[in-house]
Amino acid sequence: MATTCSYCRRPATACGSFALMKEPAHWRGLLNGPGGGCAFRVDGSWNWGSVAAMDGWAAKDLIYYNFRTSDPREINWFLYHFVGCRHTADGKNFTFRNASPGVIFTRRPIMPGHAASAPSNSFSLNYTKITWQY
Repeated sequence: MATTCSYCRRPATACGSFALMKEPAHWRGLLNGPGGGCAFRVDGSWNWGSVAAMDGWAAKDLIYYNFRTSDPREINWFLYHFVGCRHTADGKNFTFRNASPGVIFTRRPIMPGHAASAPSNSFSLNYTKITWQY
């Protein structure tokens, strides 16, 4: 493990003290999120399963779509640095509670409280594309 995090330039032990983390080798390619994704703001009432269900797929697939990894330690690294997660309920994995900016990406715009459905030509939703600030 590097002695300094190459993203935030802090000692690796400082950003790794919240949850189990490992810096992914490919993080630079995801600075602006996955290609074609729609920004979705999460808070403590959301989890990967609830957002994935709204977007019509499994939680593990939504996580992979966002971070291109299935390694839990690398996922935590992305949650800490890109999503702004700082809370862990188990000391191992981050939750979305108080995450800032709290943005993950879905395949299409979704609205809370609406089940996923196939895209329709008569449906439109304005959204703001958000890019990671570094």
